[in-house]
Amino acid sequence: MNVYMCSIIRKKTFAAAVAILILVACSEMETKWTREIDLLGPGDYMINSTSSTKDAIYLSGTYRENEHITKAFVVKYDTEGSLDWYNIYKAPGIVRATGRCIIASRTGAEPPALSTDVHALVQARDTTDAYMVILVRYDTLGNIEWQNTVIAGEGKLNATLLSDHVGNLYVAGWENDKDDKSIVFIGKYTEDGGVRWFTKYHNEQIDFDELKFDMMHSDCLLIAGLLTYSDELFYMKYSGSGQLMGFIRHKTKKINAISDIKIDPHGNVYIAASVSTPGTGNDYFTVVYDKDDELVWTSQYDGTGHQDDTPQAIAVDESLNVYVAGTSENWQGIPTITVVKYDTLGSLIWAASVPQKKPARPVLIHPQYLRLGRQDEPRHLYVAGTAGENAVIARCNLQGIFSWTKEYSYHGKETKPTAMSAKYLTLQSTEDGGSDARIIKFGPSAILGIARWD
Repeated sequence: MNVYMCSIIRKKTFAAAVAILILVACSEMETKWTREIDLLGPGDYMINSTSSTKDAIYLSGTYRENEHITKAFVVKYDTEGSLDWYNIYKAPGIVRATGRCIIASRTGAEPPALSTDVHALVQARDTTDAYMVILVRYDTLGNIEWQNTVIAGEGKLNATLLSDHVGNLYVAGWENDKDDKSIVFIGKYTEDGGVRWFTKYHNEQIDFDELKFDMMHSDCLLIAGLLTYSDELFYMKYSGSGQLMGFIRHKTKKINAISDIKIDPHGNVYIAASVSTPGTGNDYFTVVYDKDDELVWTSQYDGTGHQDDTPQAIAVDESLNVYVAGTSENWQGIPTITVVKYDTLGSLIWAASVPQKKPARPVLIHPQYLRLGRQDEPRHLYVAGTAGENAVIARCNLQGIFSWTKEYSYHGKETKPTAMSAKYLTLQSTEDGGSDARIIKFGPSAILGIARWD
């Protein structure tokens, strides 16, 4: 083969390689599969929580058969989208039940061959109008191994299920009793459903409408809310033994709403909230306290349109940079999904918006804690919200560049995301008062055998 022909071959090979790289770069993410949730036949479905492992995805949700009867369900799919099992929660006298939260976990002490522990939280109401919160554990076939009524009463209950880094289970929430007093409750549970401890807390000076909860390590559970009489932020910390470690009241701002909270492995506290500013409407407001409950920094973000900016979710990385996601109105008054990043001093590093022309609405974020030390950990944030009547998901790297967005729409129905975990997004589509639910798996594109997450 002469030199001329070799030169042509090299050029063509180089051009083909460049084309492949461009194709991979432009198509690095895709929808892997979609499944509609229709386990119980016609009716209204909503997924409230997801939890995924390397082998499966678990969902908890609510099915409304009619205006009088609602049922809680738990579903397991494998990673290819095949249904493994589902369970409808049933108990004597229960007429309304909601699958509130689900956690699928495997403690570090377990051999890889052992099955994942699956726990779900059900909020229910019986024929006597009594409210209750029930912790349920499922076996590998989807049967209930045990159930434990965490709390029951005449007033409304709100609760969530939490787990620390070694697999301990906590149920935290609040109740409004028959005298309309707001009471915080927390319980810690063993793997077999036993109660390690259960505590309630009430203070006449702490009046709230809603609470947020978070936990990473067993020595600290974070609770935060908004004082109704002063519009000030507050938070409390509880130890792993159920002891109240302190009450902190942030007095420098009047807050419209608390959006999201996070506690990192060191015990530092992060709160995202919304504040009003004359002339610019709502702004992102971020507050950071250290493990000793000393204020580290606060920051307020007003977007480029100088109109309403509403935070929805907060995330932190191992370097203690903070990411706040929400919606920010541009100069045309169109709210767009916007993420801002702060350094450890509270200085704004960047603000980035999803390219979109339709009005956006509330946002989910995943993960809420980014580990940066390992190559197999994600180096991106995924944010989900709406664009017009469609659901949208977008991927943003840690430099503020959105590399992928995808909209989901179904026959003109109004579609919104309801829950998100690693690689999975659940949607609810509504039309004429009825609704259906779907789960979507997304991941790296495979082009000519090449797949990438980075």
